[in-house]
Amino acid sequence: ILKRFSKSIVAVSLYDKRLGEDLGILVKGINENLGEIHSFLNKHYQRSFDEQKFRCIDSFPISSNAKVDRKKCAALLLEKPE
Repeated sequence: ILKRFSKSIVAVSLYDKRLGEDLGILVKGINENLGEIHSFLNKHYQRSFDEQKFRCIDSFPISSNAKVDRKKCAALLLEKPE
């Protein structure tokens, strides 16, 4: 995704009742074209990812160790969109 779209992203594993795990994607930036990223991943991996689990965010949550907090990223993706 970084090579193809030049976007900062965080990919996380999310619990899914049916699949066990599913992919969650946070893209840094507002109004980014998530549809293009979603389509690219579906085609590249020959799999249908849940587009509801792809979101844009102003900035990634940071842990006390100054790294991206993946647990908070996953929690953001599991929240209902506003």
